[in-house]
Amino acid sequence: MLELMPLLPECREAILEWRNSASVSPFMYRATPIGSAEHAAWFAAAMNDAGDRIHRLLLIDGDPSGVMSLSAIDPSSGSAEWGGYLAPHVPRGLGHGRAFLEASCELARRDFGIRVIHVEVLETNSAARHLYESVGFEYVERIEHRVLRDGNPVAAYRLTRSLDR
Repeated sequence: MLELMPLLPECREAILEWRNSASVSPFMYRATPIGSAEHAAWFAAAMNDAGDRIHRLLLIDGDPSGVMSLSAIDPSSGSAEWGGYLAPHVPRGLGHGRAFLEASCELARRDFGIRVIHVEVLETNSAARHLYESVGFEYVERIEHRVLRDGNPVAAYRLTRSLDR
């Protein structure tokens, strides 16, 4: 069973490990590890929903298994940016990522009135781009030089999905 819930304080250190893991960090927009103090400040803010940003913990069969965020929530346009990742221990290829993304989109639509979700994905993350496209996200643009990795520019793709039924 998959569930999205507010972040739990007892998951703070595990989430830092996930964010710095080899399966997550290469696809984030920063190239350096996240320090403990920086993570603690981020986590404290993420625990409280802001008007334009929320974070949720993914539970799979009761086990903390990922984090998602909606940011740049704009009630007037009904749009938001989605970001998320599965924890390194979650097996890939079993549909968890798809279910996580679909549950996130449903939460955005149902609880926040979001009608359009935007995502950005680094060009080096072809698995995520394929997942997004397989659930209805459509290519909008390529953003050149979005991040630097080992001194080299890496582009990102922007994709959008309508949540109107």
